Amino acid sequence: MASPKRRNTDVLSFRQFTPASLMLLAGKEDYSASWVWQRVREQLRAQDPDIQIHQLDAPSYEAGQLTMLTAPSLFGGANAIYVDSLEKMNDAFLTDALDLLSGPEPDAVLVYRHRGGNRGKRLLDALKKKASVVECPEIKSERDKTELVRRIFADEKRRISPEAATVLVSALGNSVAELAAGAEQLINIVTGDVGVDAVEQYYGGRVEVATFKVADAALGGQITSALELNRHCLETGTPPLLVVAALAAKARQIALISDGAYSSQSAAAKLGLPPWQAEHAARSARHWDGRRIGRALELIAHADHQVKGLSRDAEYACEQVVLKVSQLAVGRDV
Repeated sequence: MASPKRRNTDVLSFRQFTPASLMLLAGKEDYSASWVWQRVREQLRAQDPDIQIHQLDAPSYEAGQLTMLTAPSLFGGANAIYVDSLEKMNDAFLTDALDLLSGPEPDAVLVYRHRGGNRGKRLLDALKKKASVVECPEIKSERDKTELVRRIFADEKRRISPEAATVLVSALGNSVAELAAGAEQLINIVTGDVGVDAVEQYYGGRVEVATFKVADAALGGQITSALELNRHCLETGTPPLLVVAALAAKARQIALISDGAYSSQSAAAKLGLPPWQAEHAARSARHWDGRRIGRALELIAHADHQVKGLSRDAEYACEQVVLKVSQLAVGRDV
């Protein structure tokens, strides 16, 4: 395997990694690092079905393990070694890893995983010069999660609509690994392009999607729909607190662009949203002015206190704020 030195801070750049005999997976995103390591293993096994895969833990490492696993074997056979948690490495590992770097090329593939921090800085600096570095920063924004979904589909020559990708992120985005697994599952079970209906068929029952629908309807002035969706949420066990939180998140988006000065492109940059969702927020914001969205935020803040224990009937408080926000959206004073 070649040993190129690629570095890129794009949170999705890990998907274009180049395998090498010495690799450093650097950053906090475990999904990205796991994805790379899985594909390294697949490629190695395709080249040599008999390759031996070993996994070590840097904090509990025992002196001599690296030396033994990377030494040429009298009986042939290749080794691949994955060392986890370099950010917590013990002194024995630090010593052996530095010795290995300063010696001849090891007879093995070495993949190191480091989540951050300065523990073993001398080793890290040496690895960044000699290893193929794959950056694995956290995938946190909705925009990055939506783009991850799109790329997963594109890699399989499939398409998911922007709206469907956003709904999938709303449903599964709390866990990047779960989100990616959900995208892969849709690819396997749905034929053709994937739209909102397909995502909702399999994931529409998730709390995040349901509360998103309530907020969308309420701030869009769809009074009857907002109340019906809210009632369905509450009847199926969704805590009122989550409905109010969804209202707050969407209202804050509108408040940031309610003066109408932002295009969907500038709204995407300001809010850190995928283009489709930013366009929707910008379109919703045209129906609000500063006074009414300010009033909506006041009502939502009051409801937030109520559903957190101030009110004896959290569901009633939730229903009232959904109604009043919906009424404000169509120009009524409440």
